[in-house]
Amino acid sequence: MTRRVIGTIILILGIVLLVGNLGGGSWDYLYHFFKWLPILIIIFGVALVLKGAVGRLPDWWPIPVILIYSGVILIITLQQPVIKYEDGSYQFQTAHTEITEGALRIDSGAVDLTVRSGKLTPPQWLTGTYGGIPVTATLEEQKNRIRVDWKQQSFSITNWFQNKLKNQQDIQLSPHLIWDVEVDTGASDVDLEFADVPVRSIVVKSGASDLLIRLGNFGLETKVSVDAGVSDLDIYLPRGAGVRIDNDSGLSDNNFVDQGFIKDGSYYENREYPNATTRFTIKLSMGVSNIKLNYY
Repeated sequence: MTRRVIGTIILILGIVLLVGNLGGGSWDYLYHFFKWLPILIIIFGVALVLKGAVGRLPDWWPIPVILIYSGVILIITLQQPVIKYEDGSYQFQTAHTEITEGALRIDSGAVDLTVRSGKLTPPQWLTGTYGGIPVTATLEEQKNRIRVDWKQQSFSITNWFQNKLKNQQDIQLSPHLIWDVEVDTGASDVDLEFADVPVRSIVVKSGASDLLIRLGNFGLETKVSVDAGVSDLDIYLPRGAGVRIDNDSGLSDNNFVDQGFIKDGSYYENREYPNATTRFTIKLSMGVSNIKLNYY
């Protein structure tokens, strides 16, 4: 019995190392191994229930079951579209190039975060790196659309020591997709550099933060929502774009009127908004804040 247990452990360890050598993530294999482990438990349970009905099973029957299960998990892991490298970077890609839209959701604590355009060619859609607390990243493909979840791992003793390092995340998006981006962070420095990548919607939820949002001219109707605590917010917009701002902030200082915006009820609107091809609808709900809008 002891030899079988040791042999099973050695078998799983060998597969984990094999996955790493084949370009997959060893931790990804363990993740999928334990994710689907209830199936293996069910198989053992059914075997024990039926043991008397089908006759005596040989003592070694769990070995082929574990081998088959381990092989299936190996195939699942190697088919994952997320590649994780030893330096803490991720690359996201799919098997084909017919993707036209992307959705990115970032869930993080206090962090220095940058999201920007990257020099990526299909089928590479996104790359990301982190420093400090590790990140778990997943990709889901839905017809012509991908969804990427980028989540900072929960608190642990290991993560607590890693957090003594500067917690940084840098994500690069493919300019070949139209993106929807959602950012949920704690007290952070957040730079969203989208001058060279088309974005259809941006949702930012943050604590006390320094925020920068730079938007590009792609002929889209883009919705931007910022819900933050005590913050400094700088928004950079392309000249000629139509802009409407709904500012529902507390004690805030802004330069909307200085930039030629006309106040209409709770909205600020520039003269280009009614007829512009590229339009931005911006909703601001912030605490004590300093908001600056700039053209480039």
